[in-house]
Amino acid sequence: MADNDTKRRPRGLKRSTLASPAQSPATVEEPVVAKKPRLEKEHDPEDETQTLIIDKEVEEGDEVAEVKVIYESAVEKLGKMFMRFLVLEWTIMMGCSTIPKAALPLLRGTIHECDRILRNRHVASPPLPASFHLTYGSALFDMGTVLEEEEDPAPYWDAARERLEVGLEDVEKEVAEEREGDEGKRERQEIEKGLRMMLGRVLVSKSIPETLIPFRIPPYQQATNILFTTRSNASDKKTLSQLLVDSTTHFDRALSLPLAPATVADLCIAASSVQLHADKHEDEEPRLRWNGWAKKIFVSVLEDDPAYIPALMGAGSCLLSIASYWLEQQNANNGSDGEDNDDEEEEKELTKEEKAAAEALIEGTAYFQSALDASEITGTTTSEILAMLAESQINLANLTSDADGAQTALYRRAVAHLRHAKEAKSLEGWVLPEGLESFLDQWEVEMGADEEEDGKAVDGKDEGEEDG
Repeated sequence: MADNDTKRRPRGLKRSTLASPAQSPATVEEPVVAKKPRLEKEHDPEDETQTLIIDKEVEEGDEVAEVKVIYESAVEKLGKMFMRFLVLEWTIMMGCSTIPKAALPLLRGTIHECDRILRNRHVASPPLPASFHLTYGSALFDMGTVLEEEEDPAPYWDAARERLEVGLEDVEKEVAEEREGDEGKRERQEIEKGLRMMLGRVLVSKSIPETLIPFRIPPYQQATNILFTTRSNASDKKTLSQLLVDSTTHFDRALSLPLAPATVADLCIAASSVQLHADKHEDEEPRLRWNGWAKKIFVSVLEDDPAYIPALMGAGSCLLSIASYWLEQQNANNGSDGEDNDDEEEEKELTKEEKAAAEALIEGTAYFQSALDASEITGTTTSEILAMLAESQINLANLTSDADGAQTALYRRAVAHLRHAKEAKSLEGWVLPEGLESFLDQWEVEMGADEEEDGKAVDGKDEGEEDG
């Protein structure tokens, strides 16, 4: 492998572009009987309505409760996309090509009904509860998140932020008036947690310039042109940075409410939101700071459940992003794209940047390997897990001496994982990122497709891996 540096240093793997547009819905006129959204090319043109049967007890005339039920029904329909994160691995939106078609009319219906409730209010009406603003703001955020790629989500997110902040102001007023033994205290904290969690997600989304929806495409499948670089306008960077500070403040408050303890889902959603943002920065301070913030939360989840796959993938992704930063700095210092003298590569001492990258990659690879091990036990191994592990192994191999065969062993493991990734189950529309596909093709051309030999390397797993 030492004679082909192109193969040994496949840079930019994390940002191979994968188009995965969601489809746009049509506007609905009623909350429970709605026009069918344009979600799939093939559908029955005669089936243009959808009826929602509310199977939960709602007091007659309680419009706030009714609209909450409609939104909860939308969330259930979105489950295939959003809850994948909680079931399989950290990359929750790994290139879904379609949105569950039953969800969008329900989101439209929720927004329509909430807007109607607001318009029908008058001065003498009692104030709407904070839970109403949570429902309205959540529906607006979700709608903005699942729009077609060419549509601008900002108006939805701005409206969501406004609604959620109104709700939070109301909760804070109620908290200020709380008395000892107040029976509603727990419920208020649950609502406050929901408002702060959603506000955190809104602000993270707004803090990424020219963003592709952060919950749609994971770090290593995003285009390089959405990186938040030093070339950005200084005032814009300050504004965007403040949005992220505000978002993590909301997350921290939400995750620390004593009567509304954070769930594993809360923790991982907050951490993954921030990590996806951190990966878009080229500057050292935000890249390391926000990856560190996210990793700390993922690790806290693993303290209670060491085999929890989303947290393992999340921690590994934080470390892979940190390693990528140091490798980018090494390339910049060399004034090259990472091409080194092959004859001297194995003998020279690693630079400060390479040592920092190797340290992060060793730890990150261990997290990815643990995620794969856990998924094999539960039968939930996916292409995404295998690809992330392979990417980390390839980059670690680039920094590893082959004097004792350790480098070649790492490459062989990565190749075996990439082959498996092409056959394993994955989200609809997922493909092996271009950089990884190119690495695999080059390996098989120059080294041959010796699946048996590469399989032996995987059987050896991490023996000696940390020696690099």
